Amino acid sequence: MTHATSLFLLLASTTFSLAIGEFGLGLLFHKDILIASTQTDYVKPYYWQPSDLGFQAPPGRHTSKKITSDGEVVYDVTYTIGEDGFRVTPQSDSDIHIRVNFFGCSLLFGEGLNDNETLPYFLHVLDNSITVKNFAWHGYGVHQALRILVSPRDTRGDINFLLTAPWHAERAACVPDYSNGSPRYRLVDDGELILDGTCGFPFEKNNMIYGALGRSRLYHLVRYALKETQDRQVDLYLAIIRRINDLSQARNQRFIVGFIKADDQWFTGTYSNGKIVSKLSGMGIEVVDVTLSKSARDIPREYYIHPLDQHPSAKANEARAKILREYIQRVDP
Repeated sequence: MTHATSLFLLLASTTFSLAIGEFGLGLLFHKDILIASTQTDYVKPYYWQPSDLGFQAPPGRHTSKKITSDGEVVYDVTYTIGEDGFRVTPQSDSDIHIRVNFFGCSLLFGEGLNDNETLPYFLHVLDNSITVKNFAWHGYGVHQALRILVSPRDTRGDINFLLTAPWHAERAACVPDYSNGSPRYRLVDDGELILDGTCGFPFEKNNMIYGALGRSRLYHLVRYALKETQDRQVDLYLAIIRRINDLSQARNQRFIVGFIKADDQWFTGTYSNGKIVSKLSGMGIEVVDVTLSKSARDIPREYYIHPLDQHPSAKANEARAKILREYIQRVDP
C-alpha cells in the first residue's frame, strides 16, 4: 500500500503541476482567438487528406468560415480544389504564352479568400497571356515546393514563383506541429541536401493524441526549447531554395522568389531579412520584395483580412500581382 500510495501521490502531484502550468501559460499568452465554424468543411477530417506533401484536400468545393470570440464573421468563403488536390484558379481562354507555377503557404493559397481573390488569379487578370498554377496549401513551406518539383506532378512551365518568408525556415526544420507528415530534408556534414523521411509523429492529423498535444502549451514550450538553433534552420531553408533554383535552371525555367520580410524581432540568430536576401542574390536567384511595406509591422490594414487574421486580403494579392507582372516584364533574366 505504501508503494501504491506513493505512486498515486506522484501521479496526482505531476498531473496537478501540469494543469497549473497549462493554466498559467494560458493566462500569460491569452489573446483573442478566431473560431473555425464547425459547420464548414475546413474543420472536417476529410478536408485534410494525408499525402506525400503532408496534407491536401479531396477534389470539390469546400467551405471555410471563421469568426471572432464575440461572433464577428472574419470570412466565409469557398475553396475549389482540383483533381490533383490543389486549388483551382479561374482563368479565361487565351493563346497561352507563359505558364507560371506558384509555390507557397496559406498566404499564396488564399486563406480566407474566394477563388477569384488569390495572387495567381490577379496575375492572370492583369495579363491573360499568362496561365497560372497554384501549388500552395495551408501550412506549406519551401520543403513542399521542392518535393512537388521532384514529384511526377505536372510542373511544366516557364516560371517557378516561390512566395516565402524567413519563418518558413521553422517549417522546413519540422518545428511546428502542423509540419507533421510533411517531407523532411536534412543538411549533412558536407552540405549536401537529402530527403530524410517525414516530419513528426507517425499518425494522422486527426489522431486523438496529436490533437491533445497540439492544444498543450507546455508541449509547445518544450518543443520550442529543444528545437534546432535558428541559424541551422535558415541554412536548411536556403539550401532548399538553392535546390529549387538548380532544378528550375536544369529545366530551362526562370525562378523568382517573392520575399516577404519577417518581423525583425523574429530573428534570434545571426540572420536578418537583409542577410537572407543577400544570400539568395549571391546564389544568382532573382528576388523581388513583396512585403508591401518597409517592415512587417508596417503593412497597411487594407492588406490583411482582419486584425486577428493577417493573411493577405484581396487588395494585397492584387498589389503583389502588379509587382510581379512589372518585374517579369522589366527584368531580363
